[in-house]
Amino acid sequence: MPRFRRALVFLLALGLPAGLVAAQPAVGVTSGVSGPVTGGAFNLPQSNWAGLAAYGYVETEYFVDGVATAYAPAGEWLPDGIWPAAESTTAEFRTRVLVRRPTDPAKFNGTVVVEWNNVTAGFDTSPTWTASLDEILRGGYAFVGVSAQAVGVNQMINGDPGRYSSLHHPGDEYSYDIFNQVGQHLRGAARRVLIPGMTPEKVIAMGESQSASRLVTYINAVHPLARVYNGFLVYSRGSGAATLAPGVVTPTRPIIRTDTPGRIINVQAEGDIAVLRSHYVRQDDNGRYRLWEIAGGAHTDEHTLSPKNPPTPSVAGSPCVDRLNSARSHMVVAAAVRGLHEWTRKISTPKKAPRMTLGPDIDAADPIARDADGNGLGGIRLPQMEVPIARIDGLVNPAAPGAPPLFQNFCRLFGRTIPFSEADLDARYPTRIGYVVAFHDAAVAVGANRWVLPEDVAILVWEALTTPIGADA
Repeated sequence: MPRFRRALVFLLALGLPAGLVAAQPAVGVTSGVSGPVTGGAFNLPQSNWAGLAAYGYVETEYFVDGVATAYAPAGEWLPDGIWPAAESTTAEFRTRVLVRRPTDPAKFNGTVVVEWNNVTAGFDTSPTWTASLDEILRGGYAFVGVSAQAVGVNQMINGDPGRYSSLHHPGDEYSYDIFNQVGQHLRGAARRVLIPGMTPEKVIAMGESQSASRLVTYINAVHPLARVYNGFLVYSRGSGAATLAPGVVTPTRPIIRTDTPGRIINVQAEGDIAVLRSHYVRQDDNGRYRLWEIAGGAHTDEHTLSPKNPPTPSVAGSPCVDRLNSARSHMVVAAAVRGLHEWTRKISTPKKAPRMTLGPDIDAADPIARDADGNGLGGIRLPQMEVPIARIDGLVNPAAPGAPPLFQNFCRLFGRTIPFSEADLDARYPTRIGYVVAFHDAAVAVGANRWVLPEDVAILVWEALTTPIGADA
């Protein structure tokens, strides 16, 4: 378990009060950036990630100060995503960024990926980092996690005031420009503090779930004004978009605009269709946009809780009724990171992917067309879907009795893995070699389109070789 989870359990157990601790004057600011930050109750950053040194990476935390601008609509907003906006009010802020970078600058590949941290759980998390960390660490990227929203900043202040009491967030209407300014710092003189010895060629934004909905609004309204980021990984969005400011209503079911500079890969899991209704905002691929839908994938899955490759299997009944979704969706997210790295450099263009197949009633609770096993049809097909040993879907997984409060709310997003019976498996796969060869061929097929990277194809095949499937196994 990463150390940040243990720290969060302890913080939450303290029952610290909500509210904002008064900000202190910035100390040691360099071009709006100060740090590395030390001290506090744990002498560790919240959301720190253990074990990075083994990959030749180091993690450091910084504070970013500035005057942020809010934005307001400057014309009619329609579902086409072309949302005219203009600057409105300003406010001072101090937030934090968490940097994970190669220890040796020579290993930096020139791309910084910047995540809009997710605050749905009431504290900062970086789920797109979690899904793509294998590619980030093996590829030499620098990662920056931005505490863009007030919920995350205020929780840090209350959780460890000795470390974070000087932070101040003026409200989420300023979050978009806070995210802008971090990207600008990575291109300016402050990069020497944030990523010493490294000069970014490309800066790519990414965010998952609630953060993806904020990226949709950012791309549609703010990016045309700021043009800070070269690309965007929008991961598991729903059918809506976040508000720009209090009182600003975004159009129902907006698509993402693609008429401004930057390349966009939108990765959606099957569960995002079934639970979050993302099929309502499907849009065509073009020269700047790709939509990748993952058959069998869930909004959240086993890899989220056990971010190893492969992850540790979960158990039915803890914390959700069924085993959590075991599709290797994280491999597709990793491929999207490399896809953007290469696309923004004009090295290669990501392949278009087939859409998930929908049934006759797209408004049904489960709008996805399924085979006789209950597995979804169409989409990017991981070998687990082509050579199945279980039903793997993104449908609601009820919380098990006595599950922790967090899972009482979130089991619905974790999807399901329902194993086939031993008799069924023996009938499907009378020989072990038959299963392994079929799985290998399916892994190679998805890898040929670069929806899964070669390194991960090898891991998938290794999994098949070590899984005792086949009547003669």
